[in-house]
Amino acid sequence: MVSVERFVVDKAIDFAWRYRLRSNDAVHLASAVLTRCDHFFSWNKKDFPMGEQVEGVRVSEPYVIGQQSIW
Repeated sequence: MVSVERFVVDKAIDFAWRYRLRSNDAVHLASAVLTRCDHFFSWNKKDFPMGEQVEGVRVSEPYVIGQQSIW
């Protein structure tokens, strides 16, 4: 969990303008960047820059390693 401090808000404002993100999406991405996450996963292909790195954080869709089976 990340506390939304001023530095998170400032970064979120930058991302909201740069990537045309809604405020909640921008805060999530800013939090990932500022906590130095390796990956940021989202199903939201419409808004997030999928496949790109944003200040060292790889943005991509969630995925499962290996084969899944329901049985």
